[in-house]
Amino acid sequence: MALEPYRRLLSVPGVRSLLLVGMVARIPATATGITLTLHVVNGLGLGFAQAGLAAMASAIGTAVG
Repeated sequence: MALEPYRRLLSVPGVRSLLLVGMVARIPATATGITLTLHVVNGLGLGFAQAGLAAMASAIGTAVG
């Protein structure tokens, strides 16, 4: 696998910071799904199927919003 194209892309000013910001911006979305699942399973005492339904509803609501 040739790494030279990646090296050239990362040498462009601003690309590294853009990739870093993009990666950090995804953390809350991922953490929301995990937190919601753990809350439904551990906090409410329901099963993983119900947690999946809650996560699905949350994802649909986010997409619509």
